[in-house]
Amino acid sequence: DGPAWVIHERSTMALSGLVGIVLAFAFLRSVRLGLLVISISWLCSALTVALLPVSGTTLNMVLIVMPTLLMTITLSEAIHLVNYWRYAHVTHPENPIKSALETAYMPCVMASLTTAVGLLSLVNSELVPVKQFGLYSSIGCIISLGIILLLLPSLLEMLKLKARPMQEREGTRWTITGTWLATHRRIVYGAHIALFIICVAGLYYFHTE
Repeated sequence: DGPAWVIHERSTMALSGLVGIVLAFAFLRSVRLGLLVISISWLCSALTVALLPVSGTTLNMVLIVMPTLLMTITLSEAIHLVNYWRYAHVTHPENPIKSALETAYMPCVMASLTTAVGLLSLVNSELVPVKQFGLYSSIGCIISLGIILLLLPSLLEMLKLKARPMQEREGTRWTITGTWLATHRRIVYGAHIALFIICVAGLYYFHTE
C-alpha cells in the first residue's frame, strides 16, 4: 500500500532486484552479462518458490524472505563464475568456460553445501514457519548450485557472449592485504580462535522466546 516511489515499502523483492541489477552491472561492466546473471538469480528464486504450492505449503511472513536470500546467493556465485570466465580469456583462451568451471567448482560447491546445511539446521525449530524456511531455503541452495555449474556455463557458450578480458592487477590493495595475511597468519588464527571462544561463551546468556 506504500507510495510507488517508496520502493522498500511497496516490495522487498523489487528493492532486492533493483540492488542486484545495479551490483551486477557495476561488477561485470557489461549489460548482457549483467542481465544474464540477474535472470538466473531470479530463476532460482522462482523455481524454489514454485515448490511451495506443489508441496501444499503457503507463503508466510518468514518464507517471504527466502526469494531475496536465494537471489543474493545465486547472484554472488554467478558474478564469481563470470569473472573467472573473463579472466580465463587471458590465461586459457582456448577454452575459458572449462577453465572457469575448474576454478569455481570447489568454492561454489563448498559455499552452497555449507549454507544449505546451516539452513537445514533450522528444521529443528519448534516454529513451523522457521522450519519451512530452513527446509525450502536449503533446497534452493542446491538448485542455485545446479544453475551456477550447469545452466550458466551452458548459456555463456550458447549465447556466445563477449566480454572484456580481465587482466590480473599487481600492487593493488587486495594483493597487499593478502600478503599481510599470509605473513601474519598465526596472529590471524589466534585472534579468530579467541573471538570464537568469546562468542561461544556468550551463548550461555542467549535465550529465545
